[in-house]
Amino acid sequence: MKSKNGKILKIILVNAFVLFGLFSYTKTVEAVSINNLSFPRLANYFLKTPISEEEAEALAQWDIVILGMQAQDTDPEVFDILRKGNPDIIILAYVAPVEFPVARLGILESANGPWHKLNSGIDEDWWLYEAGGDHVSFWPGNWAMNITDDASLASGERWNTYFPKFLEEEIMATGNWDGIFFDSVWDTAAWVNNGDMDFDQDGLKESAAEINAKWNAGMAKIFSETRKRIGDDAILIGNGGDSYKNYLNGRMFENYPDENNGGWETQTPQYFSFMNEGQTPRVSIIGANTQNSGHWNDFKDMRFALTSTLLHDGFFSYDWGTENHGQLWWYDEFNIPLGEPLSEAQNISSNSSELQEGLWRRDFQYGIVLTNSTPDTQTYQLEATFEKYEGTQDDLVNSGELVTSVTLSGNDGIILLRKLDLIIDSPFYNNSPVKVFDSLGNETRHSFYSYSDKVPIDKLTEIVDLDGDGTNEIVYASGNRIYLKNNNGTDRTSFLPYSQVYTGDVSFTVGDIDGDNKPEIVTGTGQGGGPHVRIFSNTGVLENPGFFAYASNVRHGVRVGIGDLNNDGKREIITGPGFGAGPHVRIFEGSTGRLLSAGFFAYDERIRIGVNIAIGDVDGDNKAEIVTGAGPGGGPHIRIFDSQGELDRPGFFAYSELLRSGINIAVMDVDGDGSDEILAYL
Repeated sequence: MKSKNGKILKIILVNAFVLFGLFSYTKTVEAVSINNLSFPRLANYFLKTPISEEEAEALAQWDIVILGMQAQDTDPEVFDILRKGNPDIIILAYVAPVEFPVARLGILESANGPWHKLNSGIDEDWWLYEAGGDHVSFWPGNWAMNITDDASLASGERWNTYFPKFLEEEIMATGNWDGIFFDSVWDTAAWVNNGDMDFDQDGLKESAAEINAKWNAGMAKIFSETRKRIGDDAILIGNGGDSYKNYLNGRMFENYPDENNGGWETQTPQYFSFMNEGQTPRVSIIGANTQNSGHWNDFKDMRFALTSTLLHDGFFSYDWGTENHGQLWWYDEFNIPLGEPLSEAQNISSNSSELQEGLWRRDFQYGIVLTNSTPDTQTYQLEATFEKYEGTQDDLVNSGELVTSVTLSGNDGIILLRKLDLIIDSPFYNNSPVKVFDSLGNETRHSFYSYSDKVPIDKLTEIVDLDGDGTNEIVYASGNRIYLKNNNGTDRTSFLPYSQVYTGDVSFTVGDIDGDNKPEIVTGTGQGGGPHVRIFSNTGVLENPGFFAYASNVRHGVRVGIGDLNNDGKREIITGPGFGAGPHVRIFEGSTGRLLSAGFFAYDERIRIGVNIAIGDVDGDNKAEIVTGAGPGGGPHIRIFDSQGELDRPGFFAYSELLRSGINIAVMDVDGDGSDEILAYL
């Protein structure tokens, strides 16, 4: 399976039986931002230790990773691996504020580990006892803590102040963590241990009302003290407790949709409530699982929980269950970058946003999410043609086919991609039939016609934001003139990039080459013109009279591209000659036109077919590559080079090798994953 950043992952089934109720982690961190995190947003609840290097590298694919706090002792190197693999990752320390792993302390970590340090300061009167004097235990091998103010003071501390102090000084102070995940967070506790709790150790069982009131106050004090000590920048999440929104950034909804807690109709409104009312940034997690069956390939179950998560802005986790949090399961849907949300969730069944059973839809930049929360099969007629993701797991759902309607069984969901219809930020000939490839030559989407009804057919066109206002404008060339239009097709201006004496065609590309955050229009001549490159402002005013990319007396024209080939923040101008010249690519300094590289031949230099070029980061390394297509007379051969003219990828044929019409190319990040796709057309 392909991960979000393009790495290949294996499904690794890890036996990591949960040491329920003990682990603590935190960090005095800089403010965590979730603005760079794409949808779907993913969390991994991973309590296995030790953690191998392979596992750590795989975990970096998730946006939030929850680790046992003992990882800072057993696996200190894992934090650097995670942050190197994913600089935006949020790492949370798993802790259970209401219990301690007495029976397993010796196998969790070394004697210098955080659990041992926490244990060394626990006063005997901070344990929670039954009325008969026995320890209360919520989980086998763990002793419960008395979180209330009825616990005795020891050196001026109770458990509900000692524990937050420990989190500050021993966990967050390490600098490893972005926050804390609190397990066993309950609003009330009279339902636990048959209500047999003696907070003040007077030998009498507390009443249910006393238990609930004092428990709630004790939990609130732990959260309040923790927040005061580690600040508002740290992320605090609990796995319950809707009454603690004033302190927590989010809640994990474990076993979602948990029928024992009201199912979808109860937990989904609670999820929305925490996402709307918790502390910012809001990072609630839908924690679905296999109910301890280990049946990772129940794709319908996974999809229903994932698409329900996407009805709001939270994070999604899917693993074994309460007995084992240690999986690296990666699903087709995790690979679908949806972009930014365009709408709130809408109940199509009732045409409202009221959270009740129905067929739900939410629109995103690159696709839509549909969730059927009813038990009945639902068919939905789409307003346009959408595209199913082409995956490797559930072939019937992720088939890659184009659809105009969708039928969803009860408690199921699907993510659909918007059909591509227009190339953005890269020149193309209007109304071209375009094929979409990754850098290895795999077709990743359905072919489409890139067409704007505001531009004449077959004219070189670029759809681009010329003035930085967030709205794209239209630039196109017709004959020897370049036209600038508003998005609605009204005229802005036009200009002749060369003298009126020149009557041939012109080529162009648009991009910021001088670092002023305003794009320039770089032009080249067509067939019959000299290889004269010129630079104009975004309004068509000449800024640089330009240079000749090849000998000035050659009359094959010149194609132009712009890109930052070495990731130095400055864009270069890359050129290729037209038909009749060798496929000679050259590189110039963008701001001055100074020759930086004498260049290289993208194909056999004896073949006088010229070369088409497009510039973009097609392999996700934050450096632009030079993508070439053979000119007329050559096969539809696409190759990829680095800034030194070395082959970066082996290349591929976009159509039959027998064709001899050459291949036109463009680049565009069609799915918002940070890597450009290669767009090819004849």
